[in-house]
Amino acid sequence: MLVDKQIKELHQSIFLEGYKQQNVKSVSYDVAIRSIYTASGEKEKTELNPGEFVMIATDVKVRVPDNMVISIGQRKSRIRMGLLVDGPKYFPGHETVVFIRAVNLSQDMITLKKGDGIAQLFFDLLPEVPDVTYNNQPDNAFNMESNFRGLGNYQNKLSGE
Repeated sequence: MLVDKQIKELHQSIFLEGYKQQNVKSVSYDVAIRSIYTASGEKEKTELNPGEFVMIATDVKVRVPDNMVISIGQRKSRIRMGLLVDGPKYFPGHETVVFIRAVNLSQDMITLKKGDGIAQLFFDLLPEVPDVTYNNQPDNAFNMESNFRGLGNYQNKLSGE
């Protein structure tokens, strides 16, 4: 796992947009909300009722180096308010805005808005480069995603489930 010094040193090979040195923590990088995607469309602010979830575009765009995986992590302050934040692992060669899901597990309404800190990224080095990176896979449905694509290339396959 990368530490703060390494994140700062390698930031130009990881972040395509949005990097701010003050967001680097001891072993992570803090991300904030850029846009919120609800059933009724894209928003800058929403009231999340208990049990509801939204998809969130963060304020960073990354290109994952071929020897790295990026993981989404919870922020303690969000856990304590009852918000579950998760996302996929971003694989070597994946280029995208970082998208996450937020679910309100509390009994209270939670307000989310553009600019709010929402999650953190962790950077893990791989022992070697994979034979086929994400950007070279024929079914990389979510590569080069700048705006939320919903089910992406899986729309026909998964929409009925």
